[in-house]
Amino acid sequence: MAAINGSGSPSRRDILAVAETFDVPDAKSIVDQVVDVASRWNEFASLYDVGEDLTDEIGSEIKAMIKKVKAPGPQGKSERK
Repeated sequence: MAAINGSGSPSRRDILAVAETFDVPDAKSIVDQVVDVASRWNEFASLYDVGEDLTDEIGSEIKAMIKKVKAPGPQGKSERK
């Protein structure tokens, strides 16, 4: 994984800091859209006949990344879907 804002495991804050540096409009919405699509990995993997082991392996990585960049919910905790 590439380093973002000096972090090899970037958080939402890291991603948004880089977006601000480069004046990316509506960055929060873009990050949320990417999280929504990435959270549907299993659906896409099934659609394209990705093997179960690979689906699970990639899915685990995606879930870990999503956990770090998902928008905070009430009391600053990550929202759950």
